[in-house]
Amino acid sequence: MKPRSAFRNRGRSKGSPRSNSTFSEINRYLAPFSQHMNNFKSVDNIGLIKNYHLVKSPRAKTKIRDLLVYNNIKLVVKIALKYSNQGVPVDDLIQEGVLGLMKAIDKFDPGRGFLLPTYAVWWIRQAVSRAVQDQTNEDPYRVSNNFRDKISIVKVETYKLVRDSNGKWPTPEEVLVEIKKRDTQASENFTLEDVQKVQAHLTNRNIQLDVELESIESKETTSIESLFPDTIHSYADIDTMIQARRKFAESQEFLDTIEQYIYRLEIRMGVILKHRLGINGAEEMTLEELAQIFKVSRERIRQIEAKGYELLEKTLGLEKKELQYLILSHEEVGKIVGSDS
Repeated sequence: MKPRSAFRNRGRSKGSPRSNSTFSEINRYLAPFSQHMNNFKSVDNIGLIKNYHLVKSPRAKTKIRDLLVYNNIKLVVKIALKYSNQGVPVDDLIQEGVLGLMKAIDKFDPGRGFLLPTYAVWWIRQAVSRAVQDQTNEDPYRVSNNFRDKISIVKVETYKLVRDSNGKWPTPEEVLVEIKKRDTQASENFTLEDVQKVQAHLTNRNIQLDVELESIESKETTSIESLFPDTIHSYADIDTMIQARRKFAESQEFLDTIEQYIYRLEIRMGVILKHRLGINGAEEMTLEELAQIFKVSRERIRQIEAKGYELLEKTLGLEKKELQYLILSHEEVGKIVGSDS
């Protein structure tokens, strides 16, 4: 049984309007810990996380985890506020971010060389962004995590076809053909009905043309028109580009984290993983090519690669196929972002 947390017991709002003061939301989450925080002011994340994994008592684990959340609540708030203009109450975003932070705490291994905040960023952002997608989704059907991934791929292929045809909206059949060209395991699961549902979502979604976006590189705000002056032909263009730029920045940050972790592995294993996955533009190599470089058999390379994937899954919580999809998706979205920058 997972230890209960005081943070889990904070009430979620039911579509209530955003509070006039973000600080009131933060204080509401920190209130349960004001009585015992004075005893832990000198304990940093590293000390707490080590104790968290050593203690056996569920009550003790809960207390330590809550203190870790307290120490890192500013990171949660910072990420949550970036999504505060998406129509979801701030307290909901903070709660989801806290749950993401808790997941990171459970998986974090200080022996791998990362700082907890660096490791937790992706988990927090994933939890908050999925909460936004779930609560603002206007589709008449529920969107599972698996189908949400399909939406991203259909959006990319739809945008590419719209762009290449000067704004002509593609048929579902045309989009499906492009998806099948990917020749990946993920593309095999697509059906014509999937494409039709996603296209309906894109067509009916209400997008404000003058919405202000925060620049990835600075705090300056830029209008949609100035970002994409020559490509605004349909709502699908705008929606896809917003999602593409955000997803590209998020996936790049996570790929950088993966690369940092790989560098901390045994050197040979790190090189093999990087070139088998093609992380951050590394040349993809076959087992045979790597076997020739390291003067070992193909089977030995395969064994080292498999062990590396086990370590990645244990540390980052991602399976091999999920890592491959993340890299493929990042490359495809990068083509769109790069072509319209």
